[in-house]
Amino acid sequence: MLRNELTDRQRQIVLMRYYEEQRPIDIARQLGVAPSTVTRSLQRSRCRIYRCMRFYFDYRRMRMGEDD
Repeated sequence: MLRNELTDRQRQIVLMRYYEEQRPIDIARQLGVAPSTVTRSLQRSRCRIYRCMRFYFDYRRMRMGEDD
């Protein structure tokens, strides 16, 4: 589900930040971009993930309510 919500670059940055626990400045150096680009990408990625998860849980809650 989330795989389709993020671009390849966003996914790469999210994995580097949260899975590999790298600092944004180190990610920026490795990718050859400005640290602000990494920070902005992380911010946008978190928003997309939040919206996707909110939709999923709202949908589940609605479906569970229909079964009562």
